[in-house]
Amino acid sequence: MARTAHIVRQTSESSVDLELNLDGTGQTHIETTVPFFNHMMTALGKHSLIDLNIVASGDTDIDAHHTVEDTAIVFGEALHEALGDKRGIRRFADATVPLDEALAKAVVDVSGRPYCVCSGEPEGFQYAMIGGHFTGSLVRHVMESIAFHAQICLHMHLIAGRDPHHIAEAEFKALARALRFAIEPDPRIAGIIPSTKGALCWQKTTTIFPKDCLTTRSSKKNSTTSTSSSKNSTRRNRQTPRAQSTLMLHPPRP
Repeated sequence: MARTAHIVRQTSESSVDLELNLDGTGQTHIETTVPFFNHMMTALGKHSLIDLNIVASGDTDIDAHHTVEDTAIVFGEALHEALGDKRGIRRFADATVPLDEALAKAVVDVSGRPYCVCSGEPEGFQYAMIGGHFTGSLVRHVMESIAFHAQICLHMHLIAGRDPHHIAEAEFKALARALRFAIEPDPRIAGIIPSTKGALCWQKTTTIFPKDCLTTRSSKKNSTTSTSSSKNSTRRNRQTPRAQSTLMLHPPRP
């Protein structure tokens, strides 16, 4: 079965059309309207051997943040979709990649348990402007977005580095190499899910808000709901933390 995915995501802030093939040769076509991010995603595809076609645009007149973040989200979702139930993959991998004075290490577990740790970047890197309007802080944001939406565990550690361009590129290339080996089929376990539990996926909830909040939102659009009912729902919402929603960040360990 082909390990491919095609996802289109449109919001008021951006539009992303992304296709990938996990069993490719690293062929890429990247157009995100953010030149330095094009460079990084080209490197990610090239060194992971993932064929990657991305056409994205957004409100870069405001900031590159939305377009970069949404592209990373869609890449993560596509990676998760293409991996399927992850039968026969190696699952764990790490890679240490240099770029002149910079040295980055990425460790990946395609676990179905999203987690991301980034460390070692020098103080002030997050404020560095790279290539015109790509800030250093976006590197970590991209790593986190990919990890959570691909449902992988990622540890990214910068061992050394001074030049912001070199730091960012070393980190993207380290992720690429780690992904290449982690998603690669292992002929010794063909058809077998590499987990003692027999599964590398988990069910995430579909409710974005607590139930009462959903009721309140629909009542605003539905004039048949009484005013007192709306007030009671609103009162309950204030007592219900928003955190009780969407993403189960700590599912059972696979």
